[in-house]
Amino acid sequence: MVQLAILLGVQAGTLPARDEWRFALPIFWPFFDWTVTWFLGWKSQSKTRAGLIATVLAVTALAEFLGTNYGLYGAHYHYIDTAWDPLLKPWRPLAVPFLWLAGAYPLTLSAGAWTPGESRIQRTKRTITVATGMLLWDLLLDPLSVREGKWAWTSGHPIFQGTLAGVPIENFLAWWTGVVILHQTYEFLRRKRGWRLPSNLSAIWIYLLLIAATAAGRH
Repeated sequence: MVQLAILLGVQAGTLPARDEWRFALPIFWPFFDWTVTWFLGWKSQSKTRAGLIATVLAVTALAEFLGTNYGLYGAHYHYIDTAWDPLLKPWRPLAVPFLWLAGAYPLTLSAGAWTPGESRIQRTKRTITVATGMLLWDLLLDPLSVREGKWAWTSGHPIFQGTLAGVPIENFLAWWTGVVILHQTYEFLRRKRGWRLPSNLSAIWIYLLLIAATAAGRH
């Protein structure tokens, strides 16, 4: 409830009014959740959450490097520096990995509650759930970010019209396949290192708050 009150305060304008504040809670909640498990001495839950955070940030940082330097399925994009002020330029490539964490972390915990178990079918179901949830979010995030001038596409096939105009189909394909690779990497590491399956059905509320925060863009 405290987390929800903070986000509502941001949305209502009672906290600093910069547009980026709307993502503060979803981005920092994974670290808060991990800290709680560590503080309470839940070692197995703390380890698996720390592993999830590290995996998401590492894999998505690599994906962003490849995407900005070599493109996605032949489509190319670049960040517009002035739109990211006052965030220092060396730190800007980390912005998107932290956004991925804000979505992938609660979806992974929720998927663990929806589909427990260690069979290949159950692991595949969890991966598809997380990848599809991230894709649905990006259908909102990417068009808004292009409209806000955060980044721009210089090639690709923008087959959609209306609110999705300007975002090529390659982007959404890359998001879905990228999350599949990310989640399968985490599942592999989790089983290899003996981490418990993270499970928290109430984490879905953080994902829904992330959707609401994205839709609350002011531009």
